[in-house]
Amino acid sequence: MPEFSKIINQGIKEKSFDTLFPEEAARLILGLAVDLSESVPALILELDQNPENIGKIERAMKSYESAVERILGAKKDTVNIVNREIIKNFLEKIEN
Repeated sequence: MPEFSKIINQGIKEKSFDTLFPEEAARLILGLAVDLSESVPALILELDQNPENIGKIERAMKSYESAVERILGAKKDTVNIVNREIIKNFLEKIEN
């Protein structure tokens, strides 16, 4: 958490982020990350039975990024947690 807070405070100084509560923002972001790290692997493990999970995985990642942007007061589409090409390639290999 302290490292997240440092990054957030730096972003506030650089005017990339606009939040009044950097420590609380760090805690919220970490909580969301834990949730994402629990839900996405379960969806990946079920891809054989539920190919529609690909859309759910993409939606989960986009919603996480959007939530982080809002918590930080960052501009839309500036937070990219996961490289989309890596995910796309990974999911294509799983499908084949």
